[in-house]
Amino acid sequence: SQSIRMNNCRFGPTFGSDICVRDRCNVTNSTLSIGCAYEIPPEQNKQTFLTGRLDFRVAEIEVFSVSQHNNRKRDASTSQLQHDTEPFETIIFDDNFSEAMKAVLKTEQRMLTETNKDLRKLRNAFEQEKGFIRFFVLGETMDIINFNVSGELMSINKATLNLFKESVLAKQFNDPNWAKEESHTYTLDLVKKWSPNEVLKWISSIDGLSTDTSKLLSKHSMNGKELLTLDYEALKNFGITRPPTLSLLMKEVRELQKEGNHRESFLIEQSAYCFGKILDHLRLRAMCHALQDPTPLPPPAIDEPHQKRFKRIVEFYFPGNSDAFE
Repeated sequence: SQSIRMNNCRFGPTFGSDICVRDRCNVTNSTLSIGCAYEIPPEQNKQTFLTGRLDFRVAEIEVFSVSQHNNRKRDASTSQLQHDTEPFETIIFDDNFSEAMKAVLKTEQRMLTETNKDLRKLRNAFEQEKGFIRFFVLGETMDIINFNVSGELMSINKATLNLFKESVLAKQFNDPNWAKEESHTYTLDLVKKWSPNEVLKWISSIDGLSTDTSKLLSKHSMNGKELLTLDYEALKNFGITRPPTLSLLMKEVRELQKEGNHRESFLIEQSAYCFGKILDHLRLRAMCHALQDPTPLPPPAIDEPHQKRFKRIVEFYFPGNSDAFE
């Protein structure tokens, strides 16, 4: 009934004579006595049911807005919903708030805006770091290419060479014929570090091995060290009993077990100084790519006696992208 809800400038929320919240209710006692306008559960004390005593003080008040919604007021309701879900950072506080309350809310609004900016920066930095780790750390050992540049050993990730897909180096190491030719040129130390996925790649590269046998071996999730210990008995325990298949697999495993009989690097008959500068520049570009940094890179610093040779080597290996090194 209307008598349940009452308004008075000297009181806060008042519901009949049952709940009376007074002005300055955090320092002034309000009263509670349920049972006139509202019913209480059986065997409950009307003066202690909600607050534990007749007089109480309010620590906090939460205010809710109740609105009606029907199909005829869809547009108005949608507008109201959009207003209610407006981000706190962009809300404009009207004259319904006191100046002191406005100052507090604006301070909180400003702090929230700054916190969200910091959070976005941290999120972007985290995504950049994930890209960096994915590019440089999660690559498999099979993707490392070793060069013997006039007697000096150098290594680089295959993905780094692929930054310039039309370069001579990228085309060479993306050639399927090269991949097939190099499928058996692994060093023993490298094989020992193979993950189960790398072992599966090696198994799938064995020429003449049936698909059924490959699937059978893949079920056991071997790493590189386990692969090197395989013998006839172990293969038979895997369910491989066909003699030609056993011979083929053991021949391939023995090839892996021979340390020092595999080509470890690709010979590059160029200046080690110039070729090293090229690889260093590619690595810097790879880092910027992983960090999504669009800042243009400065050209490599080349000593004057090597400048002409460096330019010729760049034009040979990167005929369409030589300006990237200038």
